[in-house]
Amino acid sequence: IAVAKADYNHNFGKETQLEAGIKGTRSFFDNDVIVEDLTLEDWTADPALTSHFKLTEDVAAAYSTLSFKANAKTDIKVGLRYEYTSTNLGSVEQPNVVDRQYGSFFPSVFVGRKLSDVQQLNLSYSRRIYRPGFTQLAPYLIFYDPSTVQGGNPSLQPSFVHAVRADYRYKVVGLTMEYNFESPSIRD
Repeated sequence: IAVAKADYNHNFGKETQLEAGIKGTRSFFDNDVIVEDLTLEDWTADPALTSHFKLTEDVAAAYSTLSFKANAKTDIKVGLRYEYTSTNLGSVEQPNVVDRQYGSFFPSVFVGRKLSDVQQLNLSYSRRIYRPGFTQLAPYLIFYDPSTVQGGNPSLQPSFVHAVRADYRYKVVGLTMEYNFESPSIRD
């Protein structure tokens, strides 16, 4: 995994701050699986269970966040991130099993309100992405025993989540309510 990023911060007076940045990530995965059968004193690769796949994933992102005080008791933070992803998974025999490119915006809003010296209320909304992991995508098989097999699924798509959260604090006691809508779900 290779990562490069650059961040920028600027204060506008005492109450307002701008953050911005860019980030690039390149990930590589090399999955070489060989399953052999013993036939007449020679080991022979089983073509149905042997494969050599490579995955490359590039993610480029740019973001900006503005934080400010609406008044003495209210803090607000709004942000926007854009991500572009390019994923390719394939082998010599099966190139481009997964070949997808997509971009998306991810907004976020946070409002914090001090209700009293001992009470605080926070509300937030964000849109997020969950990408399938390399081991979830890789078309491999792992045999744990004669009846237990685990494998990847190259057809998995990323899921996008809308998350709404409310936090209430009284001194050191907190109450949190959260609702997440994930579509399509890739979680077990």
